[in-house]
Amino acid sequence: MRLHRPSRTRQLVSLTPLIDVVFILLVFFMLASSFNDWRGLSLSSPAQVTSRSAANPALLVRVTQEGIIIEDRTLDAAGFETELQKILQTTPDRRVILRPEDQVALQRIVEVMDQAAALGATNVSLSRP
Repeated sequence: MRLHRPSRTRQLVSLTPLIDVVFILLVFFMLASSFNDWRGLSLSSPAQVTSRSAANPALLVRVTQEGIIIEDRTLDAAGFETELQKILQTTPDRRVILRPEDQVALQRIVEVMDQAAALGATNVSLSRP
């Protein structure tokens, strides 16, 4: 004797509540997020740079993959700090121009800029290779 079971109807899942939840989350994160650039780097463009006297020439700092080159001397990070400290003690308003070589990572350039700013260099700018 066979009992006849009623066939189960498959329940359809409505996507409307799911879409509502996703939309509410999207609106929440858009309103809660802050898009301010709180760690921006200030750079001076060549049009803003004023001419300096010959008595106080700009210090050219070349950033390479091997190290940092100041006046044809290759230095590591510690050597760069001591050399820049000596230079800035004699002329604190001296302009520092960073010239990155090809294939140098942007993070490396930013680290050198941060180092210079931490040592008191107030006039730091970037130059093309």
